[in-house]
Amino acid sequence: MEKGSLEKAGYPKANTGAICCGPDGNVYIFAKGEDGSKIFQGRKDKWEIIWSEPYGGTHSVEMLAYQDYIWIMDYGVLSKIKDGEITPLDTPFECTSFSVHENLLMIASGSEAAISNGAEWKVIVSPHFNKNAVYKRKLFKPKEIESETRETETHLNLDEAAERLDKVMEVIDSLDEGEMELFREIFIENIEKQLSKDG
Repeated sequence: MEKGSLEKAGYPKANTGAICCGPDGNVYIFAKGEDGSKIFQGRKDKWEIIWSEPYGGTHSVEMLAYQDYIWIMDYGVLSKIKDGEITPLDTPFECTSFSVHENLLMIASGSEAAISNGAEWKVIVSPHFNKNAVYKRKLFKPKEIESETRETETHLNLDEAAERLDKVMEVIDSLDEGEMELFREIFIENIEKQLSKDG
């Protein structure tokens, strides 16, 4: 696709969902128009569409810059962008939020959290640890994440949710404070979101 202005590329200003400045000097914009969702890549008057989905598909994404990539979270699936190519990634679980601190990437869900140095994942909070503190849940492939998040739901009553939260907090408090200072607030926020859904 020939590069041109954002307007010529079809950028709908009123429907911007996410904007992120990349380490490659480009700006990345997720937006929705009448014909569907798109991700625009470029700067100044040189823009192109690097990804699109017909109307009725993806309604929102989150983006952040980490190492040499733009990272995207969409329906629990984590992907990364480099040189205009989007690559879905295997993750320990479907994620609902992510953040970066001191060259570590963190993903979290309602009951789990994991960190990565860009090469491998380390699960730090999960109900899937066995008695020997071994994580027994396999890595999710992107298609498996999509299937689980769209076809199944987990419902907890308030007592069960509160009990799970107490157990999670015990694990969090036992972790190294230097590593978890930033992550704790993000994880608790996701637990509260899950409790709100279940209530």
